[in-house]
Amino acid sequence: MQSLQEQLIQEIRNTPSSLLQQILDFVRFLNQGYQKPISNSGEEWPPGFFEEVIGGWEGEKLTREPQPNYTLREEMK
Repeated sequence: MQSLQEQLIQEIRNTPSSLLQQILDFVRFLNQGYQKPISNSGEEWPPGFFEEVIGGWEGEKLTREPQPNYTLREEMK
């Protein structure tokens, strides 16, 4: 019985060359996710998460304006 690694290598050998770049990109994408250690227990955002992802807000304080009443629609049949 072949190991998983051997099975992957065999599948890659049987893959058309036109798909190899996509496979390489996908494997690199998967490996990238495993390189960053997960430091929290899932209950909190990691320190600096929002600043890294979207940056920090430095403008006026954000407020939510009052929303208008919603319109009742006919029930779908």
